[in-house]
Amino acid sequence: MKLKFNDIELAFNFVSSGRRLTNEAFISRTSGQIYYRSAQETWEELPEDIDDVEKYISVPHKNDTDLGIAMALRFVEEVAPDDLELVSAFFRAPGAYRRFKVFLERNGLLERWYAYEEAHRVPALRTWCEEQGIALIE
Repeated sequence: MKLKFNDIELAFNFVSSGRRLTNEAFISRTSGQIYYRSAQETWEELPEDIDDVEKYISVPHKNDTDLGIAMALRFVEEVAPDDLELVSAFFRAPGAYRRFKVFLERNGLLERWYAYEEAHRVPALRTWCEEQGIALIE
């Protein structure tokens, strides 16, 4: 199965844009078509067997990978280790990413975070695709 990397990124970002299981994306193992499901809205008719792991690959949420909270904490540990406990506390309550972004902005680290996130997200998604048997088209 061959897919455009951009399509994988879009699906990953959709899944990761909310809390776990709020948004989901599934890739058909036979056609490569990506299906989207949201707890808030339905855009398309989904196959009845969408939850069959033999037929569909579930796109992971960033917190199911090393790209969510773990990456945010690694970043803080590298660039602002004295604030690691403060930022860790953000992720124990709802609204964590909003507070994290405010922290980054106040400390002049927001652009640096975006660069760090991009540098880690792309290789991790490529590795995930390889593990799932997805060939990427640039």
